[in-house]
Amino acid sequence: MPMNDLPVHDIGLVMAGAVSAGAYSAGVIDFFVEAMDALAQAQQRDDPRAPSHRVRLGAITGASGGAMTAGILAAILAGRAHRPVREPDPGTSLDDNALFESWVNRIDAEVLLDTGDLQREEGRLWSILNGDVLHSIAKAAVPDGAGRAPKPWLAPDLRLAMTLTNLRGVPYNLGVGGVDDQPRPGYGMRRHADALAFALGSENDAPGRVGLDWAMRGEGWARLRLAALASGAFPLVLPPLQVQRPGSDYRARLWPFAGVPDDPGRYRPLPPHWGDAGEPERYSFLAVDGGMIDNKPVALGRELLVGVPPRLPESPVAGRTLIAVDPFPDVADFRGDEAPPEGLLDVGRALLTAMKNQTRFKPEELLTAVDDPHAHRQLIAPSRREHGERAAHPLAGGSLDGFGGFLDRGFRLHDFHLGRCNAQRFFREHLRLPGTHPLFAAWSAAQRQAHADSRGRLPVLPLLGTAARPLPMPAWPRLPDGRLDQLAHLLRRRSRELMPLAVDHLLARSSRPMRWVTRVLARRQSRGWVAALIDHIRRDLLRRGQL
Repeated sequence: MPMNDLPVHDIGLVMAGAVSAGAYSAGVIDFFVEAMDALAQAQQRDDPRAPSHRVRLGAITGASGGAMTAGILAAILAGRAHRPVREPDPGTSLDDNALFESWVNRIDAEVLLDTGDLQREEGRLWSILNGDVLHSIAKAAVPDGAGRAPKPWLAPDLRLAMTLTNLRGVPYNLGVGGVDDQPRPGYGMRRHADALAFALGSENDAPGRVGLDWAMRGEGWARLRLAALASGAFPLVLPPLQVQRPGSDYRARLWPFAGVPDDPGRYRPLPPHWGDAGEPERYSFLAVDGGMIDNKPVALGRELLVGVPPRLPESPVAGRTLIAVDPFPDVADFRGDEAPPEGLLDVGRALLTAMKNQTRFKPEELLTAVDDPHAHRQLIAPSRREHGERAAHPLAGGSLDGFGGFLDRGFRLHDFHLGRCNAQRFFREHLRLPGTHPLFAAWSAAQRQAHADSRGRLPVLPLLGTAARPLPMPAWPRLPDGRLDQLAHLLRRRSRELMPLAVDHLLARSSRPMRWVTRVLARRQSRGWVAALIDHIRRDLLRRGQL
């Protein structure tokens, strides 16, 4: 049967926020690319073990660190040189694997705590850490003109989107009727959840989408790099970025109005309320981490994969799967004996947590997850076993609320290979469907016998070639001797440079003597903060068996 006539299964990837665990997500994607390449190569040479169906990548979404990984994946899909990392440690310079080079080799405490960004004449303080290295990483990972030929396993309308937190917001107005039945100004609201969408393989922009040509020479790729960096700009910790887009993008978006679910008629535009100024030709805003509002863009991924309004799979598409890659999956647990806040600081912390959780609460995702006729959902999350038991701390970089991977390259190296191991197990054991599924209608008896599990299920993405070779679980890493002392030195140096700028910024309208005294006190206090942080790191790593 010709390849174009074979049943098709489309996959959508949802890259959740990751912080330093982006190394884990990068490992997952590294293996995914290897497995998809191996499948395509086997089918091209008519390997009898190759399945009689096609698997395509149909959509990609990313938030925060996941957006950065999604951007690198886009370059790989366009044909950027890529060799999967199979060896335990390929070295500290790897030109042919941007996932490994970006997330394992190049981003580390040394560069994040460098003080070069604090020496600029403008004297402004934008972030606690130095984000300069991220721009050079993005440029190297997604270089201009690196595209050669797109991967053969892509859906023709492949879309990619990255979430942003728009600090300016997009204005909307809810009009209400008055006593004389004439419309009155109701109440205004601003939407701060934003996203930039891209169309791979398109040389031209479209309403709401930026075109990404396969040669990687168009302006769209520069906007992709900017979107990835903006989505990963962790508030206060990394510098925000200025983003500009056509104001008409917001007019082009379709919204689900009340009505029958998935009825095309309920999806209509809802133009922003720009007021007397009118719709801006170019709309600019300061953007920070997209994960602040949408850290796991599942709903956005579903939109890209199934369309707006949603469309049921049509022949030859036999099914769709939305795969979330999430280094830190949340569990919404409830403790009946939870202690109430005690005092002002506890209330403040509880308030910030409540605001974050509420912005991320999406009832529409709960509803579609119950019974979605358009795409079923799967999750790849960190999993590691110790002495036959599930490890309590699978990620080496999971300390410090996800920033722990920046402490040492060995932590990120472990997490990268853990991602590859977990991905291999997921595609081999979990991404399976009953043998009676239409996807396998053209499978031979020999193919079924070769790939079926004990329950008669068959793999959506059979592992062939190098992807079928068993991957060893990486050894649990420990922080090298003397590394904590190095980190303490880096922290003290940056703190000394940062504190005067912070004081001048916060007390800009105060007198010079006041600022001088405050600088002295802040520097003195910062020594205690650094010591407390190092002590916290030490205790956390000891608890996790990494010291």
